[in-house]
Parts: sequence; C-alpha cells; structure tokens
Amino acid sequence: MTKEEPKVMVFHPDILTRAEIRAEIEATPGIEFLKELSSLRALPISLQGKDGLDILILGIDRPTPEAVALVKRWLERFGLLRFVAVLAPGNLDSVRSLAAAGVTGFVAEGAPTHEFANAIRTIWDDGAYLSQSLFRGLFHNDLQEPKGANAYGLTPREREILMLICVGLSNKDIARRLDLSVRTVETHRLNIRKKTKARSRRDLINAAQRIGFFSEAPAGGQMAQLEKPAVEE
Repeated sequence: MTKEEPKVMVFHPDILTRAEIRAEIEATPGIEFLKELSSLRALPISLQGKDGLDILILGIDRPTPEAVALVKRWLERFGLLRFVAVLAPGNLDSVRSLAAAGVTGFVAEGAPTHEFANAIRTIWDDGAYLSQSLFRGLFHNDLQEPKGANAYGLTPREREILMLICVGLSNKDIARRLDLSVRTVETHRLNIRKKTKARSRRDLINAAQRIGFFSEAPAGGQMAQLEKPAVEE
C-alpha cells in the first residue's frame, strides 16, 4: 500500500526564509504544501484528522524550554503531527531537548532548501533527520579530537556512527546520512558494541560520555529520554 503524500505547513519568523522553503516544498513531487502560518494560533482544530496537517516546519526563535513546551502542547493536540525544527547556528544545544520532546527532523537555518524536502521525506518515512551542518556543529570537534582517551579503540567512522546512534538515528537513517549501506552500518554497530561491551543504547551513550563526546549531560535527565525513539538494538 502506497503511503499518502504528507501535508506540510511552515511557521517561521523570517518571511524570506519561509518563502524559500515554501517554493522548494511546492516544487517537490509527493509533498503537499498547505499554507504558511503567521502565528501558531492560526492552526485550527479542524486540521486534525486524515485530511489535515501531517508535518509542521517550525522555526525555533524562542528559548528552548518554551519551544519544548510548544512541541509537547501540539503533540497532545495533534498526536500524529511531526515536526521539522529549523535551528539558528547559536541554538544547537536545543537538538537533544527537542528530540526528547518529540521532534524528529532538524535543519539548520540557512541550509540549502533541498534539505527541507529531504527532512520531510525522511520523517514521513518514520525516520529521523539531522542536517549535515548541524551534525558538524554538534560533533565535529568531538569526532576529530575526542576530549577523553579513546580507550575503546574506535575508528573515526565508528565514533561518527556512535554519535548518530546517541541522537536517536536508526541504522537506516545513519546509512542514508553517511551514504553507506544498511549492512555496513550494522557491521560498524556490531563492532562498536563489541569494543565497548555495550548491551543497549544506554550503554552506548555511557561509552560516548566516557570518551568525552558529551561534556555534560543535558539538564533534566534528557539524555536518558533520548532512548525513547525506536532504534535497532
């Protein structure tokens, strides 16, 4: 059975960025653009249901706690709604808390417009999307020069895959992100688990912390909450 095309709306404080995003989405086959929102209050209850909104592209222009509360509120109202968060360069710390709240797509503000279509397709296919520029901003220094001794003997590729596992990406998502086959990712993941003696993703996160990938755990135990997305064990 073919999955219906997703219906998408955009709420973003920058009208120029919003216009570029809209043009890209409208030109992408298999995606239906509904409208832009000047305010989230303009999102009517009537949009709930089969013919309503599926994906909201949300520009994050407010402190993270407010954005997290907003996402949770809309997920309570529209249980199947999916989010693509558009983050400014200085707002990278929001990724983990927004992921814990239920956001599964992340695109950097100013990223190439095709990334929005890629993010929509990925999360509509039940995946998770983290744009390349956000990934580099979050983890590039950690991957190149780990803060702690690499006691596990992980290769640079294994460290890269470990970080993607920690932010909740499945083997399929990681393969798509790194342009690898799923089988190759599975092999790397098995090697990582053997080297770190990890039995679960919680163990992998602990190993990443010991290596020094996370200087400190997110506030409120949000690192543990990231175990919620369904990923291959």
